[in-house]
Order: sequence, then structure tokens, then C-alpha cells
Amino acid sequence: MANTKEGELLTDVLSLPLNGLIGGKTADAFAAALDLHTAGDLLDHLPRRYVERGELSDLSHLIVGETVTIQAQVERVSGRWLEAKPGRRRMHKLDFVVSDGKGQLTVTFFNRHYLEKKHAVGTTVLLAGKLANFRNAISLTNPEISPNNEDDDFAGKLLPLYPATAKVQTWHIRDAMKILLDSEFDLADPIPASLRLRHQLPGLWASYLKIHRPTGYADVENARKRLRWDEALVVQVTLAQRRAATERHAAIARPVRA
Repeated sequence: MANTKEGELLTDVLSLPLNGLIGGKTADAFAAALDLHTAGDLLDHLPRRYVERGELSDLSHLIVGETVTIQAQVERVSGRWLEAKPGRRRMHKLDFVVSDGKGQLTVTFFNRHYLEKKHAVGTTVLLAGKLANFRNAISLTNPEISPNNEDDDFAGKLLPLYPATAKVQTWHIRDAMKILLDSEFDLADPIPASLRLRHQLPGLWASYLKIHRPTGYADVENARKRLRWDEALVVQVTLAQRRAATERHAAIARPVRA
């Protein structure tokens, strides 16, 4: 996508429909699951937290019933075909044992035998699913597994984890965000350059880049500081509009009745 022309209005970019950026099917899923419809909606869908590349999640804090996104290392992989019941096809059961270096978690996949070749022992995987209790141990059954956990775009950087749903996982959001960020829009900035300079605030587009594609936590804090200014600006504009509306509809003085 071509860069925006100099001086193009901020709202022209932020109101771009997602279906023109990430495709209709993906855009429909984002709208239904997360109420995201425009480029601005997607940019404002901020990461819930970050993990460092290779940093393993602490498995000791897992709780049955929680929906989680965890990063762990594959320690063992074993798969087998189960005996078919009468009138049914055979089912394949694949077990991963993943670890954070201290504890372990069993992850089970059914009819996804191809994962055995894609995720060998020693590799790091990103998993998302609902924790369950199986034989008095916490386990994950048929979780989503990131197809691009080795994405070079995030090598050596913080990996953003987004608020997600069962149908739209954090890596789906990250993939869509990559398409948007690579477009390199030149957003008009509602905060004057002099004010940004005085308070050491990055530009709006730079802030989105820092918070969605940070090189470190300093980028994240810098971007959050800037975006808080935008939130405050929106509040002030809304209050000013209300005051103006009140003044336009001021009550008409009426004579006092005896």
C-alpha cells in the first residue's frame, strides 16, 4: 500500500476498513470476535503484555479453567493411532511434554499428527488454550499453536501478546498488525510538534510502532506515555464540545410569574 500523502487527515487513515488491509475473511473474524473494524481500531488494540524471545512462561502459576497463552520448550513428543471404534475412523493422538525449565505440562492434540514434524524436541512453541485437569494434572487439549513463532520480524525483540479469543489468537492479531505497520502511514498528529518536543513525546505513528513492535520496555513506556496524552486530549475535546453545546442551547430568560 502506498504511503499517505503529506497532510492527509488523520481520520482518513484511521477509518480505513480492515477488509481492504487484511482481507475480507480475516476482517470479518476480527469484527465478530473483537469488534475491530478499522485501521484505527486495530492500532488501538494494544498488547496485554509482552514476552521476550526465548523467555519461557512460569508453568507453576497455571490454574485449571484459565485461558492462557504460554511459551514453553518441547521436551518430549509421542504420537500414536488409537484403535477405531465400530463405524468410526481411527483417531491420532499426539502428546507434547513442554517445560519452563522447572515444571512440565502435557499438551495433547487429536488428528494433528503433522505437528510432530513441525515442532521437534528442543524448539520453543507458543500455545493458547484452556487449561483442564486430567488425571490430577493440569493439561492443555487441542490448543492453538503459533505457526510463526520463529518469525524473524520479532527476533531479539519483545513479543506482544494481545487480548484475544478462541477464534482470533494473539498471532492472528500480530500478523494483521504487521501488514498495517509495514504500510508506513504518515499520520497527521493532533498534538503540535512544539508540545511533543517540550514533553519528549514521540509522534503518533512512531508511538504505534513502539508499542506494537518494541525493541525493549523503554519503547513500550515511551509509547504508553504518548498515548495517554491522546486519551486526555479526547476527553478535553469532548468536554469542550459539551460546553459549547450547552452555551448554544442556553435557557431563555422568562418573566417571573406573580
